[in-house]
Amino acid sequence: MNRPVSAADDCSRTPPPRRRPPREREVAVAVGQGSSNAEIARALGLSEATVKVHLGRIMAKTEAANRTQVAILVHDAGLA
Repeated sequence: MNRPVSAADDCSRTPPPRRRPPREREVAVAVGQGSSNAEIARALGLSEATVKVHLGRIMAKTEAANRTQVAILVHDAGLA
């Protein structure tokens, strides 16, 4: 059964913001250090495809257009 949604419902069900998942953070830091996808995959024990997925998610969440922008964000945050 559908019921009207109130402003109180909207606010009370919003989950708190989450931190970046650890793997995404590791990939972002490696990108900030200038590592290639292949280098990141070897260092973290992942496939290159998985690294690309993580990098794509990072870019979507940060609205970065490319890996260079991700590297700049990492440096600006003091992570690399």
